[in-house]
Amino acid sequence: MGFQAGVSTSHIMPVRSRMSQLLAGIEQCGYPKKMPGPILVVDDEPFQVLFMQKALAGFGYDVLTAASGREALEKVRSVPVGLVLTDLSMPDLDGIGLTGALRASGFCAGILVVTALKSQNQISEGYKAGADGFVLKPVALDVLEIVVRRELQRQELIEENKRLKSEREKK
Repeated sequence: MGFQAGVSTSHIMPVRSRMSQLLAGIEQCGYPKKMPGPILVVDDEPFQVLFMQKALAGFGYDVLTAASGREALEKVRSVPVGLVLTDLSMPDLDGIGLTGALRASGFCAGILVVTALKSQNQISEGYKAGADGFVLKPVALDVLEIVVRRELQRQELIEENKRLKSEREKK
């Protein structure tokens, strides 16, 4: 319950203040303007799914969930998804396999891989499969909010760039 007497918390305020500044900077850019679809959270651990679902819903996002990579593939085929947050280590189809399968199917939205592992080889394999970024466990809420928002911004800028190129080519 709270902090114990004698424990300094002076380091917490500068970090929170910096996070507030980062979020304010992101908001000033005006991105993302609208969500292209819900965020799909994929994890075989029910607690992690619930944690991410509640956190993302608290940030104002619509959230879908899947308990496996195979279930995620089925959902992406039936619902337009704006972003995928997938666990790396899952039975059946892991996060890297899911990422590769999504990209092979033409899925263009963002994919973030959530992992407790920090292996450079796994990170490299994830990027090669088409991952847009990684989120390390244990997931901090403020970091999750920033990473998701930045990825959504990036995706929106990519779409805007495609639209502008298309308009320019028509002239």
